[in-house]
Amino acid sequence: MFLSIVFDFFKLNSVNRFFILLFSSISIFLSIASVAFSSDLKSFFSFDNKEHPYIQFKINDGRVGIVASGFGGTYLRIASDIKSVVDSNKPNKRIRVVPMINRGSLEAILDVRHLKATEMGIMQADVMEEVKELATTGNETAQDLVERVKYITKLYDEEVHLIGRGVTRIGELDGRRVNVGAIGSGTKFTAEIILKRMEIKPSEQTTYSPALALEKLRNGEIDAMFFVVGKPAPLLLKIGEDKKRDSAIGLVDIAFDKDKIGAPYVSSIITDKDYPNLSDRYVETLAVPAILAVYHFTDQRRKNNVNRFSKAFVKNIKKLYQGAASEGKIYHKKWIEFVHRDYLNQEVSGWSRYEPMQEILDQTRPEKVSSNCSDAEVRVGIDTKKCSNYTQ
Repeated sequence: MFLSIVFDFFKLNSVNRFFILLFSSISIFLSIASVAFSSDLKSFFSFDNKEHPYIQFKINDGRVGIVASGFGGTYLRIASDIKSVVDSNKPNKRIRVVPMINRGSLEAILDVRHLKATEMGIMQADVMEEVKELATTGNETAQDLVERVKYITKLYDEEVHLIGRGVTRIGELDGRRVNVGAIGSGTKFTAEIILKRMEIKPSEQTTYSPALALEKLRNGEIDAMFFVVGKPAPLLLKIGEDKKRDSAIGLVDIAFDKDKIGAPYVSSIITDKDYPNLSDRYVETLAVPAILAVYHFTDQRRKNNVNRFSKAFVKNIKKLYQGAASEGKIYHKKWIEFVHRDYLNQEVSGWSRYEPMQEILDQTRPEKVSSNCSDAEVRVGIDTKKCSNYTQ
């Protein structure tokens, strides 16, 4: 039988013999690949006990959970950017960043301590002021957070967006209806601090989400809304598309008064380059540092994962910068600001650096941007590709 098949094969012309050999080779290759793939998959499903420690170890090796507030803001985008450049499947160097949505900075600082599978969080730096104040009352949870929650790095300055209807300066909010932000959000926390320090007393303070507050503002149900977010915020880019409906809405000036406002806030500006349909001028405002914070765990596995992440983050800053400066704007343009202003090496008022991260910075020489651009030029959103060279 076999010899008969062989003889028949050689009776065929050369073209037919070629295709028979080709398809036979492909079939053999696919069979081998299928077995190998199946074998690799089965390594994760070969245990009857779903709690088998091998599975838990493989899935969680290198896992780092990062909480970041939800859609419409900048945090989730920044966490996603970090994941894109840090994730790795290299043996003994596995890193798997898991971004998670939460409601804001106040919730985030509790999450990094108490939420399972969470090591880090992106939050506003001023949240520590509230925690420290609570710690002075003897609250043990707050005292633990003050002692053990540290910052890995400052990420960027987060602008305070104050949008009003028939309002041009923050002082005009006395006796007006103002949305300070959703309960638990960093926006609400910052807005209340600003109003208190500047001695402004609205007639009503609402707590709508940014999207709902914007609709209320458009309908005339409120006079102004706060939104603390890294510019440009996707939600606010939509303002002005309907010129008839949004003609009375605009950005409100917040002049920085160092004596009244103080740390950790800094002065900033928003321009028509940030929001072409919303502003036709420079608007003075404030900014608060957005930071990547971590709880100083005693669990060795979690410490190892965070330390592995920290090294990879420092190593891949160049990729974040290049992606932000590329034609396709792969990553958020805040990474240009991060590099240009050397936020990695900046201290954050009211916070202590995560010690292993400081050791990494001391042992390495992170890449920095060499630029002819002034801080003011970066602040107004100049294309830093035209004046910056990313060098060792």
